Amino acid sequence: MNSFDAIFFFRKKPETASAFILEKRQGDFFAPLETENSNGEKVCYLTKLNGKANAKRKPSWIVSVPIMSTKKLGLRSVILSGVHIPSPEAANKGFGSCKYTGNDYLFLFGENFETLTILVFRNQVSNVQVLFAQFFDGEFDTEIAEFLENRSQQVCKPPLYQIKYEDGRWSKQ
Repeated sequence: MNSFDAIFFFRKKPETASAFILEKRQGDFFAPLETENSNGEKVCYLTKLNGKANAKRKPSWIVSVPIMSTKKLGLRSVILSGVHIPSPEAANKGFGSCKYTGNDYLFLFGENFETLTILVFRNQVSNVQVLFAQFFDGEFDTEIAEFLENRSQQVCKPPLYQIKYEDGRWSKQ
């Protein structure tokens, strides 16, 4: 049984600065990371923050996802989480959380930021430091490796429902 609720693997979209396309997923449905952009691709965006990272708990990166705005008739993006990278020894590992949903996220960056793996922990916002310590110590390495090696989950099939963001909440219809 997995320690996390869901895991997502994204690969950097060629010739873009910040877009990552979802290649595979495993675990519970998680609407924010399964929303399509205007091209029908399930994506997330990784943006580097300038300035002093980790000063006063400021994140090094921001992960955002597309949302359908019914009020503005079109797509825009919303921040999923900041990415804090607390250890120079593991500069490819980070953590983040969303206080509004209570979810924690662990982030694993591939070489040269070509890939991004996101682990989702629902309702664990108060445990983010503990989860990162376990992540840093390699406690999730086996589960992540098994997920990445499993070829049967390579293709992400489109959902049979629409994902919508309205009044500050994600829902599927």
